[in-house]
Amino acid sequence: MSAVARRHRESAIDTSVVHNINRLLERHFRADYLVIDVNDMLTRDAIRLLTMHPLRAYDAIQLATARFVNQRLIEQKLTPITFLCADTRLLQIATTIGLSVDNPNNHI
Repeated sequence: MSAVARRHRESAIDTSVVHNINRLLERHFRADYLVIDVNDMLTRDAIRLLTMHPLRAYDAIQLATARFVNQRLIEQKLTPITFLCADTRLLQIATTIGLSVDNPNNHI
């Protein structure tokens, strides 16, 4: 939604498009995603990541959560996640902490 809001502020898309995208995202959020609450463990890991890498706070939370989910999948002998992101710096850090990564811009 961040990118959509930015495009709206820049007058690249109108309000009705923003509302439609928001409704679609909300529907996917409720139906298609497993929501993981940010808890003390994730916050502590995010803080560790912040002290070790040049990250923004939300990026650290995202990486800490991805690492948590990945560890649980591996423990259950399930397929690990692929951390998908278009930010090359964030992808480099994700690789450093042991995540498999992919950049959607490589598939255009």
